[in-house]
Amino acid sequence: MTRIFLYVVVFSLSINSTIYAQQIESNYKTGSFVDQSKQTIDGYIDFTYSSKKTTVCSLALGADYTPGYYYDLTNHKIAGNIKYIQSNTFFRYSLNGETDSKKIKPDESLGYVLGNDSFAVINDFSVEREIGSFANSGPEFAEVVTTINDLTFYHHTRVGSKSITSTYMVRKGKDGILESFSKINEKFKVTALKYFGHIPYLKTKIEEGEYSAEQILILIKYFEFQTKYERGEKIYYTSSWEETKDTSLASYYMKIENVLKSKWTLSHYQKNGVPLYQGVYYSLTSMKKEGRFSFYYADGTVRKIIKYVANEIKDSILEFYPNGKLHYEYEKKDEFKYTYIKILDQNGNDVLDKSGNGKEVFFDSIRNREITRIYESYKLETAFYTSDKGNRVYQAGKRVGIVKPEYTSTTELSLNYPLGSVAQSNHGLVMARILANKEGKTTSISIIKGVDAQCDQQVLTYCRALYNVNNGNIWFPVKFDKQLVEQEIIVSFLFQIQGFSRYRNGYYNSNMWQQQMIMQQQMMMQAMPRF
Repeated sequence: MTRIFLYVVVFSLSINSTIYAQQIESNYKTGSFVDQSKQTIDGYIDFTYSSKKTTVCSLALGADYTPGYYYDLTNHKIAGNIKYIQSNTFFRYSLNGETDSKKIKPDESLGYVLGNDSFAVINDFSVEREIGSFANSGPEFAEVVTTINDLTFYHHTRVGSKSITSTYMVRKGKDGILESFSKINEKFKVTALKYFGHIPYLKTKIEEGEYSAEQILILIKYFEFQTKYERGEKIYYTSSWEETKDTSLASYYMKIENVLKSKWTLSHYQKNGVPLYQGVYYSLTSMKKEGRFSFYYADGTVRKIIKYVANEIKDSILEFYPNGKLHYEYEKKDEFKYTYIKILDQNGNDVLDKSGNGKEVFFDSIRNREITRIYESYKLETAFYTSDKGNRVYQAGKRVGIVKPEYTSTTELSLNYPLGSVAQSNHGLVMARILANKEGKTTSISIIKGVDAQCDQQVLTYCRALYNVNNGNIWFPVKFDKQLVEQEIIVSFLFQIQGFSRYRNGYYNSNMWQQQMIMQQQMMMQAMPRF
C-alpha cells in the first residue's frame, strides 16, 4: 500500500457515515453549502471552485511501484506494478512488491503503461540539443504523446550528469523513420512545416518564427483539435476529466463549436447530452480562457456567466435562478474571496440595502431544504437551514467549523491513495459534509462530491480519525440568539496523480490546480530515480 504522509490536525472517530451513490452528476451537482473558508457553493462545483483549505493526497506515477502493465515481445499483456527509471533504458516490474522485482529492458518489451501514460520502444533516432543533435541507435523507451491519423508523436528524455535533454519526434505509420524536431530554429521550421504546414494559421506562424521546439505541444494539440473539428468528432472524458478514446469509460464529452485562428469555442456535456458549460480558449495546452463562459442547468438555461480577459476574470460574475432571473452579482477579489454587488430574490427585489446588509431565503431543490443567508457590508456573514427534526443547522457564522485548541495537534496522519483508483487513473476533488450537534460533537459524516468509491471511502476513514476524539465535543459550540445550534462543516480533499504527460489537461480543474500539476510534472521529471 502506497502511503502519503501529511502534517494535519489529528483525531480518531468511530461513527456511522454514508457515501452518496456515485452518479454522473456527483462530480459537480452538490446542493447549496458554505465551505470552511466561507465560500458559497451554489448548487454546483465548476472548474472555478477551489477551496482555500484542502488536504492534498498526491501520488507520483512510477516513483514507487504503482499499478501498470507491459507488453512482452509476443504482445502479451502482463499486469503488475511498475517503477519508472528516468534513463529510459529499462523499467522495473513487480507482481507483488519490491522483493520480486526484475529489470525489463527495451529489447525484452514492446512498451509499458502507467496510468494514462504509455511508453513505447524506439530505435535509430536523434537526440536534439540546442547546439545540435547526435544519433542514438537505441533501443530505449519514449513516452507516446498522441496519435493523429497515421502520425505518432513521441517524447524522449536523456539524462546527463547535470541536465535532462528532452526530444520530441514523430513517426509516420508503424514502420516509418523517426524524425526529431530540432532545437535549432531554422531546422525546426522545416520539420514543423512538413507536419503542420497544411493548416494555414500554423503555417503562417511557423514561417514567422513564432513557434520553436519548446512550443511543439501547442502545434500537436492544434493539429489534433483541427482534425477533430473538421471531422465533427467529439472528444470524450472520464469522470476525472481525462481524455479517453474508449467511449465506454466516458462520463462527459466536448464539442468543438468553432475555430478562429488560435481561439477555440468549446462546449462540454454530460455523456447523456445534458449541457455543462461553453467558452472560448486561446491555449489548448494550458487551457487559457477568453471572453464569456456560460454554465447551464440541465434544461439548457444559463445558471452562471463569467467573463475572462487573458485568462483572468473580468467584471462581475452573474448567477441565475432556474427560471433565468438574476440571483447574484459579485466580484472575485482573489482565488478565495469575493464581494457581493447585487442579490435579488426570485421576484427581482433587492435583498441588500445601501450598506450591503440584508437577508435572503431560497429553496435548495437539490437538497430539498430552505436556506437562509444573512449579509453584512456586502459579504456573507451567516447561513443556516432547518433540519428534518426542526433544528437550525448553521453553515456559516462566528465559530462555525472551528476545532477546539485542546483537540488540535500537529503530527503525521497517513492518507492512502487507493491503488485501485490509481490503476483507473481516477482523481479529483472529494468533499465531505460533517454535522456537529449543539455540544460540538460530530454526529455524521457523508460525501457530497466524490471521485470513486475507493477514494470516497478513504476520505471517510480519514475523517473518522480526524474529527472526533473518543466521541468528544471537539467543535466550538455555536450560539445564535443565545441558543446553542447545530453545525454543518464542508471539508475538501484533492486526490492528485502526477503523471508524465504535459500534453493532456484536466479541463475541469481550477486554474490553481492546473498550474500546480504542471509544476509538479516538471519537478517530478527531475526527482525520478536514475539508477
